[in-house]
Amino acid sequence: MKKLSLSLFLGTSLLLLVASCQKQLLTLTDVSPENEIAGITNEWAENPYKLNVVYFIPTDNDSVANYRKRISRILLDAQSFFAENLEREGFGRRSFGLDLVNDSLINIVTVRGESGAATYPYSGGSGAVKTEVDAYFAANPTQKKSDHYLIILPSRSGDPLNPGGVPFYGTGRYCYALDYAHMDAKYLGTSGTYGNLATKWIGGLVHELGHGLNGPHNYGTVSATAAHGTALMGSGNSTYGRNPTYITKTSSAIFSNSQTFSWTNRADWHQNFNFSLKNLRSSVVDGKIVLSGNFESQQAINYVAAYFDREPYGNNLDYDAITFGANSINNDSLYIECPLSDFQNRSGIYQLRIHFIAPNGLRKTEHFMLSFDNQLPNLESVFRTELSNRQSWTVTSSGDQSGSPVTNILDGNLSTNWHTPWSPRETLHPHHFVIDAQTIQQFNTLVVYNRSSLNGALSQFRLQTSTDGVNWLTAGTYSLPRYAGANYVNLGSTLSTRYIRVESINSHGNFNYTHMAEFDILLR
Repeated sequence: MKKLSLSLFLGTSLLLLVASCQKQLLTLTDVSPENEIAGITNEWAENPYKLNVVYFIPTDNDSVANYRKRISRILLDAQSFFAENLEREGFGRRSFGLDLVNDSLINIVTVRGESGAATYPYSGGSGAVKTEVDAYFAANPTQKKSDHYLIILPSRSGDPLNPGGVPFYGTGRYCYALDYAHMDAKYLGTSGTYGNLATKWIGGLVHELGHGLNGPHNYGTVSATAAHGTALMGSGNSTYGRNPTYITKTSSAIFSNSQTFSWTNRADWHQNFNFSLKNLRSSVVDGKIVLSGNFESQQAINYVAAYFDREPYGNNLDYDAITFGANSINNDSLYIECPLSDFQNRSGIYQLRIHFIAPNGLRKTEHFMLSFDNQLPNLESVFRTELSNRQSWTVTSSGDQSGSPVTNILDGNLSTNWHTPWSPRETLHPHHFVIDAQTIQQFNTLVVYNRSSLNGALSQFRLQTSTDGVNWLTAGTYSLPRYAGANYVNLGSTLSTRYIRVESINSHGNFNYTHMAEFDILLR
């Protein structure tokens, strides 16, 4: 009997051990053979690229019960939501691909963290999560389905009715969300605590997913808001599943060119390419801002989107950006009409960002500034022209950093720049350069191109002119905004001169140095 008891004990223990190992394997890959069911009918099952859905578990936390089924339902519903919106906006019934086990269950890759939850907080914790997720896929490359990731962490707040404490935002092609006990699509649209939580956190997940699929923030135009509700990439995270929520046309255009929405394979996903906006014109015609121009691009440009972002503008301050767009023309031109009646607010200062959207998942962006006065736009700075022929011009400066001579401001290459000395020793303001245009020039506008890194970009400066290079007249003191690309400075009157002297007063960020990519003059 003792031998029989021992055998039963060993057999039972071995069975439990095998079962335990099988469960651990399921946790690592989140798919097992018995779940592989043939006959999947999901519309986007054949998308060659699928969203990587990751459940990340710190060492001192655990997964939330039934997370696979709950998250699968949420993402499958979101898949249909994206498709309906893209189809309505004319981009076909496209949506992001999911790695399916069957029509109601997706494969979720579970990654167990190396540290406790305190290592992965809301503020700054995404970097550590990303490092470990990247390491996991580097060790398991066959499980990587695309360059886009949705990473979900179980809440660490300890209160299922007040979840939080983990990363919940988008950073590039990675986005982060949380899971909690009552995060279930069945609560969307219902009243009470669970319904409110569902809209906040499921709507938030779908909003952040939009970021991970390349979408920036934007608000609906007046007409689109009246027709469709609240824009997902605006404040749609607070209305999703409860009130009408939609994806704008410009967001739809961006998503349709995102990798996981693609119906075909390509080898150049997210590879950088050369692009140049040659000219841009803006005007108000029949109550519309009309943007038109020409560009050169190494990569095809499928769509051009104009984002009007009211001050304060920029990253995470752009929820109220109003957007318009159109397909590119012959892959070298743009023409966009922006009805003034569609602006939610026609006052104050705006940054205009024009996105040129390529089919390889990247976009190139040009920045401009404008303002509204008495409900009408001042488009003086929404302008671009090709650099003039300056081959005969010469330039000298008060000092150059090695490798960044002042002659770079006349070389026509926006990737080079003049930089004042900063190593091994900085020189202080004022810095200056003097241009000899060889002949008398007439102009009323300065064109200053900044590089992309704006610390130390020229802020305030003094402009002087001379016909002989000896006797100088001060034309005035001017200032430049802190943004990359072309800056147009209206001098207020037409100057006639051969020599031009620009002297710095200070730089953005109050650095001792300054820099400039290109300098030109224009008669407008």
